[in-house]
Amino acid sequence: MNYDIFIWEIVSFVSICIISSIIYMYFEYQDSNKFYKLFVPKNDSIWERIKVLLAPTLLLILIEMLLVNVTPNFMFAKLISIVAMVMVNPLLFIIYFNFSKWDMVVINVLTTISSALIGLLVSVLVLNIPTLPDPIIYISMVGIIMIIAFYLIATFFQTNDFIFLDPVTKKINLKKEHQ
Repeated sequence: MNYDIFIWEIVSFVSICIISSIIYMYFEYQDSNKFYKLFVPKNDSIWERIKVLLAPTLLLILIEMLLVNVTPNFMFAKLISIVAMVMVNPLLFIIYFNFSKWDMVVINVLTTISSALIGLLVSVLVLNIPTLPDPIIYISMVGIIMIIAFYLIATFFQTNDFIFLDPVTKKINLKKEHQ
């Protein structure tokens, strides 16, 4: 394995953890700014937890693509990494919330870090695979583009589905509107 990429994977993991933790610290701040909506959660819903993890991950994938001589498996590794993180993060939240019925920022941050760690491990494992066939690489690029599109659509055009529902307040609206 190329150690430059491995070091960048570690840097990405640490950056995702730091950025996500900072985002959770600004959770109570509410704003109608569209740029702000892209990163900071508006409630405790499953989607907003995924968003806190996805925003820095997608940003760091772009930075890594620009600064590092990536391997052919890079896109597939990132796609599988994102899928793993997006599956693990809500699963951990659902498990602890159903058992405890309370929500703590510390546990939110720890579940996000755990999800990012699983994403890092998956990414490193896939990067160690010999070069994949070109169709898999192209499909991976399309998959990441579809994730970005879904991210933008789900952030700006939310519906009344359970994924957007805050389990504490049972509403979709901003927290400050509940006070």
